[in-house]
Amino acid sequence: MKNKSIIFLYIFLSVIVVSTKNLVSKDEEKDLKITEETNEILEKIVKKVLNIGDKSIENTLQDNNKTNTGIINQTRLFQGDIVLNPSQAKDIIDQVVEKVESEGIDVSEYTGNTKIRNKRKMEANMSLIWEFPIPYIVEEGVNDTLVMIALKLMELETCIRFQRQATLIPKAGLRYYRDVGCFSHVGRKLLNTFQDISIGDGCETIGTIQHETMHALGSYHEQSREDRDNYLKVFLNNVKKDSEYNFIKVNLSSSLTYNTRYDYGSEMQYPTNAFSINEQPTMLPVEPFYEKTLGVDGGLSFVDVKLLNYHYCIKICPLPIVCFNDGYQDPNNCAKCKCVNGYTGDYCDQLPPKLSHCGDTLYEISHRKKYLYIYGGKNCIHHLKGKSNKKLKITITVLNYYPTFKNRCKLDNSLEIKYLEDKTVTGALFCLNDNATIFSRNDHVIVHHRSTSTNNGATLEIESIEDSNKTDTIKK
Repeated sequence: MKNKSIIFLYIFLSVIVVSTKNLVSKDEEKDLKITEETNEILEKIVKKVLNIGDKSIENTLQDNNKTNTGIINQTRLFQGDIVLNPSQAKDIIDQVVEKVESEGIDVSEYTGNTKIRNKRKMEANMSLIWEFPIPYIVEEGVNDTLVMIALKLMELETCIRFQRQATLIPKAGLRYYRDVGCFSHVGRKLLNTFQDISIGDGCETIGTIQHETMHALGSYHEQSREDRDNYLKVFLNNVKKDSEYNFIKVNLSSSLTYNTRYDYGSEMQYPTNAFSINEQPTMLPVEPFYEKTLGVDGGLSFVDVKLLNYHYCIKICPLPIVCFNDGYQDPNNCAKCKCVNGYTGDYCDQLPPKLSHCGDTLYEISHRKKYLYIYGGKNCIHHLKGKSNKKLKITITVLNYYPTFKNRCKLDNSLEIKYLEDKTVTGALFCLNDNATIFSRNDHVIVHHRSTSTNNGATLEIESIEDSNKTDTIKK
């Protein structure tokens, strides 16, 4: 159906909804109702476009609660863990209706009398910047140590500051509490009140706490980027029935991107089997070896941190400095640059020194094959450099990293290979049964071995090849 393909190419949200306990504030309850109404409207529109039969929202809620767990188990929330405010809800519905009606589909029966579309258009939520330090409280039932660590790690990487409070105060702040699953608003709310972040079952990791806090700071999910279709393929046949509307894409003009490339390893990226009916992939990366990188939940990536710094900290340093190798000025120390993993020095113009337990930092690859043996419980980075105007062919002949997950690797027990030209984005993660032959995009590859076990490791066969515009990766 022409209309169906057009709309799914244009629109992508992950919209689901959750019933909540009596733990949320009155303001939060109002926004949850708005979010629910938004999702009901979107569900009806998508069903009309797809020309599929109706099924009650109550049944959808029951089905989803039986099978989904963790950060995306919510069935009444936008994109699985987002509470919409009135302005955001109106903007989303307006975009969807405009696109659908441009294809000749009348959906006025679903939107004509809705309160959401009649609300006054407010400025984008992103325009309301947080003031630092951001007050926060941690309610009983939430692991306060994990919250403290998650926020402290964010402070170490950015100019953002948090300040714990014993009780609520009359200022804008964050309230971490325990409800069903994990969810948050996107951006600071308009009122000078604390806004809720739920950290429930399946959410108690540093990465997930940072994920929900990133929402509160203004970030949407990575898969909601307008350019998502250039990086992900969506498989609707694997999506739970009546959940197709979870894969609508909307141009979220207020989302943070700052011209950064799509990052498969972003903390804001969901795993490949999100909303799956059969545990098969509902979305896969266009870059085939990134399949086990999606949803890694390893904490904020370099790009995640860069986005926060560009949004909140860009004016901190009065005098700019020149950074190399895709580094940028550190708002916590204006005399230095923040470097991509694998570079060091005040200006990111140096390679790390050789470590006895890691071996050489730089391997120059000529016409002869070289072998790289990386084993043991350690953290080591290696640069592979071919001749100018040539590419590198890397064959993984042995690979063994435990523990791991079924659909994704664990960052702290994996082999990361950055074979793309842009070294700021997370590399492809390999852990088990991923023997492969990889062709780099240029003459430079960064390999990062992370392991907590002496038995983990890999053997790589590397050679320099002519640049024949070969940019694919080939599984063995």
